[in-house]
Amino acid sequence: MKRLTRSCVRRWRRVWRDRRGISSLMFAASATVIFGMAALGVDVGIALSARAALQANTNAAVLDAAEVWSNTGSQTSASTAATGWHTTNAVPLTSSVTPSTPTFSCLTTTSGLPNCSSGSPNVIAMQQTAEVPTFFARMFGIDSWTVSAAAAAAKAGGPTKALNVMFVLDTTQSMGTGTDDTGCRVPGVSSPTRLTCALYGVQLVMKQLNPALDQVGLMVFPGMKSTWTPCGTPSIEAYGTSGIVYQVIHAALDTNYATTTGTLNDSSDLVKAVGDNANGLTGCIEAPGGKGTYYAQALAMAQSALQSEGSASAQNVIILFSDGAANATSGDMASSYATAACNPGGTTICVQNDAQECNAAVYEGGQATGAGTWVYTIAYDSPTTSSSSGCPSLTITTGSGKSAKSTTVYDSPTGTNVSVWSPCTAMQNIASSLANFFSTDAACQDGPNTYTDVASAFQQAGVSLSAPRLVLY
Repeated sequence: MKRLTRSCVRRWRRVWRDRRGISSLMFAASATVIFGMAALGVDVGIALSARAALQANTNAAVLDAAEVWSNTGSQTSASTAATGWHTTNAVPLTSSVTPSTPTFSCLTTTSGLPNCSSGSPNVIAMQQTAEVPTFFARMFGIDSWTVSAAAAAAKAGGPTKALNVMFVLDTTQSMGTGTDDTGCRVPGVSSPTRLTCALYGVQLVMKQLNPALDQVGLMVFPGMKSTWTPCGTPSIEAYGTSGIVYQVIHAALDTNYATTTGTLNDSSDLVKAVGDNANGLTGCIEAPGGKGTYYAQALAMAQSALQSEGSASAQNVIILFSDGAANATSGDMASSYATAACNPGGTTICVQNDAQECNAAVYEGGQATGAGTWVYTIAYDSPTTSSSSGCPSLTITTGSGKSAKSTTVYDSPTGTNVSVWSPCTAMQNIASSLANFFSTDAACQDGPNTYTDVASAFQQAGVSLSAPRLVLY
C-alpha cells in the first residue's frame, strides 16, 4: 500500500512540475483581453475623430449663421442657417447629428465686436450632439458613442483682407447746426453739432482699422479750389468746376492715422482734421457751407481716388455721410455742369447736373459698386418723400418765343414721374446693399440696421467691414 501511495505522489509531482501547455493557456486568456482593448482603441479613435469633425462642423455652422444674421438682421434666419448646416454639410463618421436651439446673447468682454445690449445681442451660440456607430465595441454591448461640440460666433469683428477706405462727408452749412440726434454722445463736447457727431463716428471707424493693412482717405463737399490741409479755412468751389478738389490734406491714402488698432495717431494730419475726442483732440474740419448739397461728383472722385491711390490688392470702401438730399441749385454749379448740358427731349437720362441730382448720385454709387467697391451710406434724417428740398423735378425750357418748349425732368430712375427718388430712397440706392445703409430716421430704416444715432451708425459700418468670428463663450 505504501508503495502504491508513493507511486501516486511521484506521478502528481511530475504533472504539477510539467509546464508544457501553460503558455498556450495564458496566451489564450490574455489574447482576448489584448484584442478587446485594441478593438476598443479603434472605436475610441474613431469617436475622437468624429468629435473633432463635429466641432469643425459646429464652428462652421455658427459662422455661417453669423454671416446670415449680419446680412439680414434676422435672428430667425440665423437660427435656421445654424440648425440646418449639418444637413448640407455632413459630419463624417456619424450616423446622426442633433443641433440644439441656438441662443443669442450680448458679449462685451471681447473687444472689437458689434455694440450690444440685452435686447440687441451680438453673438450666436449652439451645441450639436452626434451618434458614432461602433464596430468592435459591439462585442461588449456598446453599439454607439455619443459626442458633442459647442461653438459661438459674433456677427463681426474678425479679420478680412486689407482695405482702402474713403470717407465722404457732407460739410454744407446745415451740418454745422445743433443736432437733434439725442443718441449722439461725443467725449468732451456738451452740445455736438451734426458734423461733430459725424467726425466722432469717423474716429470710431478708424480705431477699428489696422494701420499695417488698411489705408484711409477723406473727402468733403462742397469741393474746394485747392487742397486743404488742417487747420486752415477751405476755399469753396462750384460743383463741376475744372480742377475742383474734394480730398483733404493730399491726393493719397494714409496709413499713419493710427499707431496700432484702437489707438489714433494725434500727430497725423488726418486725425487733426477729424479729431480724437476720446483723447481730448477736437477735429478742425468745419461746415463752411457756401453751396447746396450735391454728392454725385464727390462719389465719382472718391471711386477714382481709391483706384489710383489705394492698394490694388485691397478692398475699396466708400462711406458717404449726408444730412440732406441733393438740392444744389444751378448757381452752385459750373455752367457746363448745370441744366444747359442736359437734353430733356432725348432718351438719355440727365445725370451729373441739377436736373436729376439724386439720380446722378445713385448712378455714381452703382458705378462704384459695379467696380467692386463696398459703398456705405449714412443718412441723417433723410425725408421719405420727394419735395422741393429733396429730389425735386425740374422744368427745363428750350427755345424762345413761339418755339419755346418746356419739359419736366423728374429725378427718378427713368426720368419720368414714376418711382421718383426721395432723399431716403436715394441714399438707400447709393449704397451697395441695404445691409450697407444706415439712417437715424426710423421711417427711413429699411434693412437690418436700426441704429438711431450717427456715431453708432458709423461704428457699426466699421464693424461690418470685418468678418464674423468665433468667440469664447
